[in-house]
Amino acid sequence: MQPQESIERFGYRQELRRGIGLADLVFYGLIFMVPIAPFAIFGSVYFTSGGMPVLTYLVGMVALLFTAASYAQMVRAFPLSGSVYNYAGRGVSAPVGFMTGWAILLDYVLAPCLLYLVASIAMHSTVPQIPVWLWLLAFVAVNTVINLRGIRMTMTLTKVMIAAELAVLALFLVIGVWALLEGRGREFSFAPLFNPETFSWPVVFGAVSIAVLSFLGFDGISMLVEESTGGSAQVGRAMRLALILAGVLFVAQVWVAALLVPNPDALLQQPRTPPSTTRRPSRAARRSRASPRRRPRSPGDWPTPWSPRSPSPACSTRWRVTGSSRPSSPGSRSGTRCRPTPSCSSPGSPSGSGYGCPPGRTASACSAV
Repeated sequence: MQPQESIERFGYRQELRRGIGLADLVFYGLIFMVPIAPFAIFGSVYFTSGGMPVLTYLVGMVALLFTAASYAQMVRAFPLSGSVYNYAGRGVSAPVGFMTGWAILLDYVLAPCLLYLVASIAMHSTVPQIPVWLWLLAFVAVNTVINLRGIRMTMTLTKVMIAAELAVLALFLVIGVWALLEGRGREFSFAPLFNPETFSWPVVFGAVSIAVLSFLGFDGISMLVEESTGGSAQVGRAMRLALILAGVLFVAQVWVAALLVPNPDALLQQPRTPPSTTRRPSRAARRSRASPRRRPRSPGDWPTPWSPRSPSPACSTRWRVTGSSRPSSPGSRSGTRCRPTPSCSSPGSPSGSGYGCPPGRTASACSAV
């Protein structure tokens, strides 16, 4: 079945020019994933994986190959340029497709904005005479002109950028291997692939959740299915090839980088608890530290029975404890400061003065602790 026929059965006409080959699709996926992406997150992946970044990236690549196979099946079923918008809308329901389409659109809008900002800040640190906002406008203008020129211009620039990134990666690998041959770092070993002292599947999968960020973007190849010369079958092959090539490049650079880590044993023995898990003191504890310590009241300062803070007129001796819920014995001076409430005698006795006792009862004498 020709690609045009598969589109016509959905009620569309072939309007986009089919001029993108397999190599163009692979380069398009690689530029989305960025061949030197592990440079930015290598430290986190190395520490989280227990010194096994190679195994982490291999597991992530295998997992995403299953995702690429799923995309290939969806592209074959719905060979339209809408990607997940069409897959969800035609495979599930129109409302689900509407929400999915907006989600992927926001991703395609916000991700370039973030990249523009990061690139502008990086260039400003290199050339501080030019402000960040001017770099930002320049990047947006260049990208706008390239997109207006069409897909062929985009593919040509994609190849140029891929060549530049591969040159940077080759320079890193050559210098890294030369340093290892000169005795820098550690000798060649398989520890970055498997370290029995730190290996456990929870550790590996925890690091994989970070490493897969380097693979994000390969699904953008599915957007070009209507412009591919080979249709949906070619798009599926391109996604698998792009993932495998990116995985090989990622494994090579993190393997060399892991062998150059200075004193890895001391690094891996550091505590893994993030600072955000530290318990903050409770509000009551913070308030008690912030408020000044009050002086115990003398019996004459106690409130009257009609005051909201009046002690209970029950005829028994109780001790109010400051800072503790346990009563202390009279005369105790260690640890907690206490003050007594009045004790009332039997009816008929003269009323106590200042103790808040009811008429006809006398407050017993209590000395302050």
